[in-house]
Amino acid sequence: RAIDIDAKSAEAYAALGYIDFSRRRYREMVEPAQRAIAIDPNNVTANFWLANQLAAMGRLAEAETVNDRALGADPANALLIFYKSMARWDRGDKATAVKLGKRAQALGSPLGESVLGFSAAAEGDPDSGAESFSEGFGAFKSGFSKEELAAIFRGSYGDEAKRTAGLAVIAAHPHDQFAGTLLLLLGEPEQSFASFERDGIGLSDAYYTFLWQPDAWSRKARQHPAFQAFAKRIGLVDYWKQNRWPDLCQPTPERGPDAFTCQ
Repeated sequence: RAIDIDAKSAEAYAALGYIDFSRRRYREMVEPAQRAIAIDPNNVTANFWLANQLAAMGRLAEAETVNDRALGADPANALLIFYKSMARWDRGDKATAVKLGKRAQALGSPLGESVLGFSAAAEGDPDSGAESFSEGFGAFKSGFSKEELAAIFRGSYGDEAKRTAGLAVIAAHPHDQFAGTLLLLLGEPEQSFASFERDGIGLSDAYYTFLWQPDAWSRKARQHPAFQAFAKRIGLVDYWKQNRWPDLCQPTPERGPDAFTCQ
């Protein structure tokens, strides 16, 4: 309807692309998102949602470039700074990721705490990481309490007993829209893929972006044999073949028309 009112509105086309994204129409989301940028290359909303799409699809370098363009127009935007911090984390620049995560937090976005949580865990302090992660991920307003999120995070970086405790927490919220995301952290990709397909989540990026992190649990998911069939069923493979493969994956046509491998 907004496009009927103003066909030259970058934000209207960006919204249409976001709707397609939320409905898992991944091939269809491309055209309106690109149209939004063509109308206004520096529009913050258009660049933000395009960056979200690209990051979710695993096109990390392109996503960061687009997010940078939005930051250039709105340098104090806490949400954009958070996405920049995650881009730096995903691409191995941990020091900058932490610095930007703290800046996002200082500007009022608790999401920045997520990066601090991953960093603390990587440095051998999962308890501190759990507290930060629970504050950051808790901003998504899931059905999980901050105490439950902390328990799940400790299970991701702790021993088997802690992992089992984390799985029990998720089992108490089996149809929460973030259950699939949190199952990734606990090293259960098959359960995670099934949860995402079954129950869905409007914010596709709040699931897919967790597939491209440098952490061991993320690598396990994208390298798991079940990821091949999941990616095909959910529409990722069709998107990749139409557009571009993720930075961390490449096609292996010798194994089949839809086969691929990931780092």
